[in-house]
Amino acid sequence: MRDGLEARVVPLSSRGTEGIQIGKNLSNYLKKGDKKLNCTTTKMLDLQAQYQEQFSSFWSKAFPKKKCPALPSKLDDLGLMAQVAMREEAPILFQNLFREDYSKIPCDTANRLRNGNLWIEDIEVLEQHGWTAKATEMRAQVAEAEKQILEKKIAEAKAKNDERDRKQQAYNQLSPEQKMALHPPSEASIAQARREWNITGEPTY
Repeated sequence: MRDGLEARVVPLSSRGTEGIQIGKNLSNYLKKGDKKLNCTTTKMLDLQAQYQEQFSSFWSKAFPKKKCPALPSKLDDLGLMAQVAMREEAPILFQNLFREDYSKIPCDTANRLRNGNLWIEDIEVLEQHGWTAKATEMRAQVAEAEKQILEKKIAEAKAKNDERDRKQQAYNQLSPEQKMALHPPSEASIAQARREWNITGEPTY
């Protein structure tokens, strides 16, 4: 009985069958938007697998006696102890999972973060908003700068002391006459010595 609703059987063409049977050729028959969606999905899955591997590695080192949980999707999924440990031991993973968007960071710090000219004062702000890897990088740069400044001061002090010792050694090798020539008495000291020895400079008869 034909009522217009019967199913129609449409044979697959050889081209269509080939596309279904051979997975690598299936993309040839997808629309451009579908290809981009598949690519994005694949990248997201790869990234999730990478984060899961990193989180598993972190957890086994930080909490070897505790069962590893699922990959946290928000900060509240982790206890306070786990948060502190992850900030210190896996700052890059922490930042990738929990960093806040630029719109939630104070504008001045956000602008400097975009332009790559952060200040020391920005470190604490970055920590508060989940940018732990960048904050750790900044702390390392500050520590290196302080180290170089200290090393420079030490080198300058050593050079100054070496020069002082060199001059003292050279002075010690001089004769008394040479030392006096280098430090002749002042007019005031000469006058005082004359008074003490009653030297008037007048002729004596």
